[in-house]
Formats: sequence, structure tokens, C-alpha cells
Amino acid sequence: MDWLHPPICLGCDQQFAQTPGLCEQCQTKLASKKIGFCLGCGLPVPVSLTAVAKCRLCHGKAPHFDRLVVMGEYKDFLRQLVLKGKSKSGELLMEVLGHLIAKSKKDLFKGLGKVEVTAIPSPWVRTLIRGHNPAASLASGLAAGLGVRLNLGLLRRARSTARQAGLPKHGRKVAIHGAFKKGNRTAAETILLVDDVMTTGATLKEAAKVLKAGGIGKIVPVVLARTP
Repeated sequence: MDWLHPPICLGCDQQFAQTPGLCEQCQTKLASKKIGFCLGCGLPVPVSLTAVAKCRLCHGKAPHFDRLVVMGEYKDFLRQLVLKGKSKSGELLMEVLGHLIAKSKKDLFKGLGKVEVTAIPSPWVRTLIRGHNPAASLASGLAAGLGVRLNLGLLRRARSTARQAGLPKHGRKVAIHGAFKKGNRTAAETILLVDDVMTTGATLKEAAKVLKAGGIGKIVPVVLARTP
């Protein structure tokens, strides 16, 4: 089968010896930039500040989340991977990227107690058009990489919403208000709430509010990319 259909890298589409996954060169591109991210807002901070829980702007503010895990900035090679992962054929790529988050950010997942993974639910029309929900595919890879339960029914859509892209900060908050409702029950102490891209955080904040109201103790958003 490898002779008929040679394994290819999911990032650059070049042939390599492992499948499925990203070649060494693509993994190096993802890990090449030495940068940390604020555990409060997800914006980049100098490497020397990565041990600090929050950046200067978030310090002293009431947190929306118990912790925030970010893979990288939404630009350059990671942006290309995100867009590719959102395509109809991007399901496997998103799962592989979820595995990479589990591996590269493993220290941020320690001390959270009993953990389950869920994802921001996509409107059914968008899921039908794409053939998959990118956030759910990412969550599947993350759960497998961490060896914890995937619970995609934990959060459900209460109504469809307009696309957040292009909306101003206040507009995003208004558009997403009341978009989610609690779904399945869980005995987990911490929920890893997965989304592919974080901009203002309005979607994650609304989802976290619903989960907290449903009795979840800790909410830790995990995002593949943070916009500038």
C-alpha cells in the first residue's frame, strides 16, 4: 500500500516515511519560534515571563478561565495549517495537531485532576459543508494524546450564529450570547475546552460561562492559534 499510495506529510504534502503525521521539517517550523503565551488572555509574552501566570495587562483582573493553553500565533506556517485543517480534507491534520498540543504543552495539563475534553460545537450547516468540525477533530487528537475521555456532547448549540470573523469585539460578544447550552453530564473536575482559533475570546468565554453554570469546576480553553 505504501508503494501504491506513498505516505505524505499532512503539512507540506511531501512524501516521507511516517503516516499519518507531520514531517520533521514541518514540526521544526512549528517549534522554531521561542515564545510564551499569557495564561489569562493568550497573547504572546517573552520567554522569560512564561513562568508568570499572566501578562502585565491581565495581572489583577478577574480571570475568565482557570488556565489558557495556546499552541502558537495565528500567522505564517501555523496559519497555513489552520486554514488547511478547516478544509473538507483537514480532519486528520487537526487530529495530528491535537496530538502535538498534548505533547508540546504537557506541563500545562498537570495538576488538573480528572480531565475530560470537549470542543466548541459548530453550527450543523457548517459541519455538513466541511464534513467535520475542526475544533472537534482537534479535541479528538488532544484527548488521545493525553489519554483522557473525549466528551463532545458536553456542550451543545442553542442556536446558529453569524460568523465571528470580521465582527468587532463588542459585536462578537453580542452575536455569541446565548448560543450554547449544557449537554451531557460529567464527573470530571476539569474540562479542556477546545477551539481552533482565538481572537477576542468571546466564544470561549460564553461557552465557559455555560459550563460553569452547569456545575463544572475548572474550565481550561485549549486553542491551536491566537490572533495578534
